Amino acid sequence: IYKMESVRDWMRDYRIESGYDELDIVGSVNEQMSSEEIAAKIRDDLGIPDHWFLNCNNMRESFKFIRNCLEDNQVVVMMTGIVGNNTNRPLNVEEFRAFAMTDEHAPLIFINNCDTDSGKLFSLLHEAVHIWLDKNDFFNAVSIEDDTYDKVEKICNETAAEILMPNQLFAEYWKQSEI
Repeated sequence: IYKMESVRDWMRDYRIESGYDELDIVGSVNEQMSSEEIAAKIRDDLGIPDHWFLNCNNMRESFKFIRNCLEDNQVVVMMTGIVGNNTNRPLNVEEFRAFAMTDEHAPLIFINNCDTDSGKLFSLLHEAVHIWLDKNDFFNAVSIEDDTYDKVEKICNETAAEILMPNQLFAEYWKQSEI
């Protein structure tokens, strides 16, 4: 976390000194909005259609596509699967999947590279929602039954799922499959 803070701080200073404006995406949604409204806003900001996933052949391509969209919008996305530079200390996915650090100039998402391709994609979108809500995320909720699980985590999960496969499209595909 400290290493990523220094990356974020460096990028923040660089962007301020270079005259970059604050990013409008940070804090552009709120907890009173529905997950569908938040997902639509994020897709709009990233310039991706509801059916973006049809252009990707697998989870790895989907992750790369979303990562590129985030980076095109000045969100810093970092990944590693080890602690610091120690190749003998892998990051445990059960303990740590991802986190988000919000900042008006240099929001940062960190992804544990030891996760599965689908896990990395979901985590990337979940953490992106934290950026749009302007809520830092260092907590790794184990389950919804967990006493520490809160409304923001629920919104982030629902919105990530909505970006992955909008409910309306899912219903349409489901109806077509019944024929």
